[in-house]
Amino acid sequence: MRRVLLFVLLVLPLAGSCLATVFGTVRGIVHDPQHRPVSGIEVVLKARASEFTLNARTDDAGQFHFDAVPLGEYTVAVSDSNFAADQQSVAVLSRYRPDFAF
Repeated sequence: MRRVLLFVLLVLPLAGSCLATVFGTVRGIVHDPQHRPVSGIEVVLKARASEFTLNARTDDAGQFHFDAVPLGEYTVAVSDSNFAADQQSVAVLSRYRPDFAF
């Protein structure tokens, strides 16, 4: 079984009408050991402190994203019958925006 590599590229807070955010976006890419993107891989985002779960599949470029993710700690897991399962921890944090003007 080949090993699949998971990289969570970005956790971005969603800007709203307040100084702090309560949701974010988790984005990442899945590639094989030769750094080629892997499409069609199931990606599961699971909250560590609750049963909150989101599912996605990688696109042709191996990319995935989860929008409107509540703040907190998560595990991002990938699985496919052709690759070894893998997971990575990620935190979605609030970002204070001091440059925000009313």
